[in-house]
Amino acid sequence: MRKILILFLIVIITTSFSSRRIDNNMLLKTWIAVKIDSSNNRTYVSAKEFGNSIGLQFFKDEKIRAQVPTNTSCPSGIKEVKFEIVDGTWSKLSDSVLITSFPLNGKNISERLKILKLTENELIVKLDYKKQRQ
Repeated sequence: MRKILILFLIVIITTSFSSRRIDNNMLLKTWIAVKIDSSNNRTYVSAKEFGNSIGLQFFKDEKIRAQVPTNTSCPSGIKEVKFEIVDGTWSKLSDSVLITSFPLNGKNISERLKILKLTENELIVKLDYKKQRQ
């Protein structure tokens, strides 16, 4: 009986700490950036459209649309940020890691994004520069 209890606790603990699984249905929408911090964490909220914000829009067929600034790499403090909408692709590297790829300034940029939180209205990812593909 004690062995069964220990085995049960091990199973519960391991599944509790396993990677977060990406729910495609919650991911497939438009997300606008509301916070980008110095730890490479990006916080997005669900929106109907990009508006005047950096954003991502995920589609079922692993297509992605991104609204990116064209006149600055960091729009903080810039009064008149100009945006461009670019189309690219996304794929799952694992249950909690995405690879996005889209053209930017004449280059194809690929980013590895670790999903830290995904709810109906909020997406928090960590950009992993070390494992980025060019």
